[in-house]
Amino acid sequence: MDMDGIGVDEATFAELARQYQDRWGLTLLACRPDGLLVAGRGDESPSACAVRELAIAEALRWGGPTFALTASDDVLFAMPILHNAQLRGGLVVRLDAASAGASLNDAAADLRRLA
Repeated sequence: MDMDGIGVDEATFAELARQYQDRWGLTLLACRPDGLLVAGRGDESPSACAVRELAIAEALRWGGPTFALTASDDVLFAMPILHNAQLRGGLVVRLDAASAGASLNDAAADLRRLA
């Protein structure tokens, strides 16, 4: 069943999240366009949702993952999920800034491939 209208079913997301975790050691989240989580575990505060919403919007605007720093100095990047040019949600990755290494660009490119 489609998770909250984002166009991805639970089994598909679980497999994508597993592959991403195996490849990069990073946790994948699925969000609605407004940043609310529909899959994965993360901060559900209004400020966290706003940062995820911004990351999804900026990725849509620029055509690929963009990096953003949260108020707690974490790095966040996202890739929008579209269907017929309509924004349905996004795949989001968050990691603490201290663990952001040289492979971060590769991890973001892989996120684009998954979306």
